[in-house]
Amino acid sequence: YTGTITTNNGTYTGGQLIPAGDIFSASTIIPQDSTVDKLGGATDILTGADTNLIIGTNFVTEDDYPLYLTVTSLTSNGISANNSFTTIMSSINGTLSSGTATRSSQSLYMASLASTTEVYDSLGSEHTVRFQYTKTGFTKTGGTEWSVTITVPEPGDINLGVSPKNVVTGSIQFNSDGSLATYNPPNLTYTANNGSTADQIIQLNFGSVGQLDGITSFDKDSSTGNITKDGYTGGDLSDLKIDENGTIIGVFTNGRSFGLAQVAMSTFTNNGGLESDGGNCYIQSSNSGDPVFGQAKTGGKGAIQASSLEMSNVDLSRSLTQLIVIQRGFQANSKTITTSDEMLNTLLQLK
Repeated sequence: YTGTITTNNGTYTGGQLIPAGDIFSASTIIPQDSTVDKLGGATDILTGADTNLIIGTNFVTEDDYPLYLTVTSLTSNGISANNSFTTIMSSINGTLSSGTATRSSQSLYMASLASTTEVYDSLGSEHTVRFQYTKTGFTKTGGTEWSVTITVPEPGDINLGVSPKNVVTGSIQFNSDGSLATYNPPNLTYTANNGSTADQIIQLNFGSVGQLDGITSFDKDSSTGNITKDGYTGGDLSDLKIDENGTIIGVFTNGRSFGLAQVAMSTFTNNGGLESDGGNCYIQSSNSGDPVFGQAKTGGKGAIQASSLEMSNVDLSRSLTQLIVIQRGFQANSKTITTSDEMLNTLLQLK
């Protein structure tokens, strides 16, 4: 054996007796035992019996020796506290002395329901959030109380400054009628650590307080009825649509639709003062006034009908009058031709 062992009673090297003590630092350890004889050479064998193990230089043993360690001090640096476990065991904290009543801990409940849902970061990547619900007891008002453990995949972070960073615990309390009383936390601050935006807020909604429109607590088997989410993965633009308000809607391959732009409409002080520009097109003139732009179906503006042909927008009475005038013109022309023909026939008959 080479090296030293440090206990609360001092430092010991090879060949010395090591009494029972509390070990403060790590090293190569040979514990005390009841079967010890001699130590000395590099190939000595431990045999016989003694009350303490004596360490020699480069000793050899064929026996198994148990190791007894007593921890006398421990710092909490780098160690996360299990708040639920600490609370449950707090009632038995301390030294139990003879003649005093035996103390017991609170009830320890196993998780009775687990559910998952998907969330999406700023890059459209999908992440699974796991919820574990465990009944912890009853509230002062007669309702039940549950703890909820929320976990995201590593290296995700929802528990800033505390390890493990991908786990956070909360609580849910119910009223005596099974309706939701309170829940915590109301939201999560999530960093996926994959290049997406950090500190994204995940809003949790377990239902309305005092209502039965969300999570409830009744005397029946636990189950997950419905989980809704408003996140989505990335997608490509696949189609365009236009609604009555003129909004140009983009349809994406991930099933989502978003308004991308809007077609403006205009009115004039005197629509009759517009000048015809051919077909059904009209342009502004000094008699029409300036255009007033705005959204369709507001301020007297019409609606937009996508994928439709515009019907005639001319003045019907004026068009009919013009048609009659044109018809009379054709009739007059035909009379002129008839008169000319009669005059030529008369001329040919002259002798």
